[in-house]
Amino acid sequence: MDKIHRGMTSVSKGAELNMKKCYECGNTLKKRKGRYHYKESGLPKVYLDGINIYYCSCGEEIAEIPCIEILYEALAEIIVEKSPRLTGPEIRFLRKHFELKANEFAKLLGVSKVTVSRWENDKVRIDKSYEHMIRALIKSKDFREVLESIRKRSQKKESKKHHYVLDPKELLSCAT
Repeated sequence: MDKIHRGMTSVSKGAELNMKKCYECGNTLKKRKGRYHYKESGLPKVYLDGINIYYCSCGEEIAEIPCIEILYEALAEIIVEKSPRLTGPEIRFLRKHFELKANEFAKLLGVSKVTVSRWENDKVRIDKSYEHMIRALIKSKDFREVLESIRKRSQKKESKKHHYVLDPKELLSCAT
């Protein structure tokens, strides 16, 4: 499904295109095809060519990005395969792309959440061994299955933490 990006929000194409007014000022949007600096990815150097861009005289721009799931998969693959060292924004992109919270990512790698934060914010350069581990995990055919298994176990633990036993009589007394 095509998506339209406005800031950090993506909505379905049909819903957005029916709104031909600018969110900021209410003026009518104009459309052009062109190169879009896709800052919303969190990566500094992602440019998309041939994208429909809806723009307003007030400066607001909304980009229509087709097949966004495929785009994110391609970006993840490019990042993992590149030879230079991983940057903080790239580490954050990979973590978010695989829908991992910082503490989940940290657990997966055997480091603290603070360490992940320092890597992602370029406060500390990631050690080569952890960088290789991230690349190997993501390249693994079973990576998504492993993530799903971890999430299921985590959900079971969470549900046990918040498990309460209530007497139905107590509920009835509260309702009256």
